[in-house]
Amino acid sequence: MGVHMIDAMTHFFGRIVRVSAQSKRLVLKVDMDDATSALFDFENGQTGYLGTLTTCPSTTYFNLYGTKANAFADPDANRLWIQKVNEELSEVDLVQVDTLLAELEEFADACAGRLDYRIGPASAIHTVAVMQAMVRSAKEEKIIHINELF
Repeated sequence: MGVHMIDAMTHFFGRIVRVSAQSKRLVLKVDMDDATSALFDFENGQTGYLGTLTTCPSTTYFNLYGTKANAFADPDANRLWIQKVNEELSEVDLVQVDTLLAELEEFADACAGRLDYRIGPASAIHTVAVMQAMVRSAKEEKIIHINELF
């Protein structure tokens, strides 16, 4: 869970260099964690948080917080709100897109050689390394530096 959010975070902020995570089984009867949270340090000094829960109704939110504005996205509903300093929260008009269909069509076009896929091999490997760091951090209860994985 959360792989697309990691991709989105690295798209905005670049490479993740440190990960601190916890993962627990709180509700599930099978041997699988159902609550995971992770703190990320990015190469550029930014920080990020990812939380995933597998036993509650599915929701996806992607929030960005800055000194001049905040952005609140509900990617599954294709909605975005912006709140600038000293201004009311306002919704941005977005073109409605079936993102799953668009992603599958783009992937098919990339497989057919008609375009380069937006996530290149280096980015995909980095995302997998971040997920591996999350697993290791939760298991060992310590901060993991991504460069320690290689």
